[in-house]
Amino acid sequence: MLPMFYEYGRSVRRGVMDWANRSGPWRLMELDPQESRVTADLGRYFDGVILWDWKQDAISETIRGWGIPIIEVGATDQQEDAGPGSRRLRITFDRHSINRLAVEHFQESGIECAGYIGRNLRVDDRRVPRVEDLRQRVLDAGLEWTEFDTRDHHPVWDPTLLWHGASIPGLKDYLRQLPGPTGLLCQDDYLGVMVYEVARDLGLGVPGDVAILGQGDRIIGRYGPCPLSTVKIPGEDIGHQAAELLDRWMSGATPERVSRLVPCREIAMRQSTGGLSGRLAIERAKRHFDRHAVEGVTVGELASIAGCAPATLRQRFRSAYGFEIAAEARSRRQLEAIRLLADSDLETREIGKRCGFPAASNFFNFVRRQTGMGPAEFRRSVRPGKSGA
Repeated sequence: MLPMFYEYGRSVRRGVMDWANRSGPWRLMELDPQESRVTADLGRYFDGVILWDWKQDAISETIRGWGIPIIEVGATDQQEDAGPGSRRLRITFDRHSINRLAVEHFQESGIECAGYIGRNLRVDDRRVPRVEDLRQRVLDAGLEWTEFDTRDHHPVWDPTLLWHGASIPGLKDYLRQLPGPTGLLCQDDYLGVMVYEVARDLGLGVPGDVAILGQGDRIIGRYGPCPLSTVKIPGEDIGHQAAELLDRWMSGATPERVSRLVPCREIAMRQSTGGLSGRLAIERAKRHFDRHAVEGVTVGELASIAGCAPATLRQRFRSAYGFEIAAEARSRRQLEAIRLLADSDLETREIGKRCGFPAASNFFNFVRRQTGMGPAEFRRSVRPGKSGA
């Protein structure tokens, strides 16, 4: 009994079917929790059940009353002691492995701050274990930590939030105040898509300012203006293990009395963290360029960060971002120099240093080439009565 709405449920189903096709003369039957009449006497027709059990509902309780082996494969990672004589075991994915993958992914892409967005992150004013585990991993990696609790708001239950996520109290201000660049692990792909829409409406770049990572590899995240990077849940592996264990149990073998947690091993990298380049190393170099272009950065330095040859880096920047590195750096230095001359009271020598010109003469020549005037003359032209040192 597996829901088809979840990609995880579909992948578990594929794993069970693959195992049955290769390994034994099973008669498989699917029960739809939305359509099937699951009654107490139905259990006499079954030898075992693989059950999606993510909440204590009436159907689950009925099936447990059948007294036959049950393998639960729902999304919860709660460890339950089945106890002597119990006919239930759980096989599901390890949420701690998701946290490890997320932190490694953000580190590889040059992220300096990482955190979590999800529903009901605290119980009795303490973070739930999966969130506290992520927080500790983020801090151990030397990154800043951030979190946002959507509380009772979730787009699965209220799909309008996919378009109006900004209505969640505090979410806009939270995203607006994030230090950049920040990587956010979202509770699932629905929240990931919602966060992207709010970030885009605020003018934040994804993944330049905010890199968004979902969970579940669901259809909603694969399409749209910015396909969502997501942690893949190892459903087929879980399905294989569930079918194998259930087969041995039905054959009379005594199963182990402990739940299994199967690690997640793969991230489907798409634009929300991989950017237009689709390569984390190139995104890491791009973030370094964005942080240091004004003060000065070389192609060789960026190539070293990206782990490729300078010529390769130039080609990938042109293809992904549409600019030549040297020309873009000059443009950004020019814009920052003109902005500081026009809008700040800093001495021109200090402005030159901030724009990567330790020698005043170099800065003078640079401004003169861009504007036709020296720094002090340009400042007077845009701010009459203001002179520069």
